[in-house]
Amino acid sequence: MYNKLKLLYLKHREIISYVFFGGLTTLVSLGVRYGTFYLGVDTIPSITIAWICSVTFAFFVNKIFVFKSVSEKKSAWFKQAAAFYSARLTTYFLEQGFTLVTVKLLGWNEAVMILVVQGFILVGNYLLSKFWVFKKK
Repeated sequence: MYNKLKLLYLKHREIISYVFFGGLTTLVSLGVRYGTFYLGVDTIPSITIAWICSVTFAFFVNKIFVFKSVSEKKSAWFKQAAAFYSARLTTYFLEQGFTLVTVKLLGWNEAVMILVVQGFILVGNYLLSKFWVFKKK
């Protein structure tokens, strides 16, 4: 049983690691998002604060633990960081748009929509990270 689990993990290490660290990133985002929500911060500034905190955390854990990306030169590191933040900016604007439509225009429950949108963002961020930011050369 242990050997089967180990082989399964080794075969799918990247996706398992991404889900694990994506979960931690989501907890960072949700913690900040709910914290600012309950402090009375308006929707868009709340998303922005949560985004900055979670993206910074995500860059380092994805680079080091998930995609095991090593940058020999500072220029390569900065290029990768710029690509990562650009990719995350794309999903940030998608999150804002989705939230504006569902919460502000349709009046849906913001606390519920925070969770729903995070699922979509998790998948989009993985695809952008794997096939653009940390792609193997």
